[in-house]
Formats: sequence, structure tokens, C-alpha cells
Amino acid sequence: MPSPVAPTVEARRTDVPSFYFDGGAATYFGTGLLAFLVTVLTLGIAFPFALVLRERWKAKHTYIEGRRLMFTGTGMGLFCFALPARM
Repeated sequence: MPSPVAPTVEARRTDVPSFYFDGGAATYFGTGLLAFLVTVLTLGIAFPFALVLRERWKAKHTYIEGRRLMFTGTGMGLFCFALPARM
């Protein structure tokens, strides 16, 4: 009886593209506009939250080997990380 062998590259699924993006231009533009407005209206204080908004949108619409990316960052985490640099 042959010993079990790990799957080779040829044994991988070929019906799933290695990378694809399903986001649309209109929602990307809308998210960018919202992030810009939040940043401007708060005089830059909410920039970390706007940055997280855009990155979360990008991750939500990006798939690698059939699996969606997940962005786990938070605006508060980025804000607290950048706070010492502002002082």
C-alpha cells in the first residue's frame, strides 16, 4: 500500500482564481468621499477612522484563493497608536 503523499501543486483546485476583486467603482468612490468628508469635517482628528473605513472596504471586496480577506483593525487602535506622534 502506498504511503500518503501531500497534495501537489497540480492537485489544487483550478476552478477558483487565485485572486479577484468584486468591488465597484461607484462604491469605492462613495467610500472615499465619505472618508474624505469625515477627515475634513473633524479637522483631521478622525483620519484613523476614515483610513480604517477605506481599508475595510478594500478587504471586504478582495478574494485570494476563494477566501475573502478580513480586516480586523479599528479606528481607535490606530488613533491610540498615532497619538504619541501627535504630541
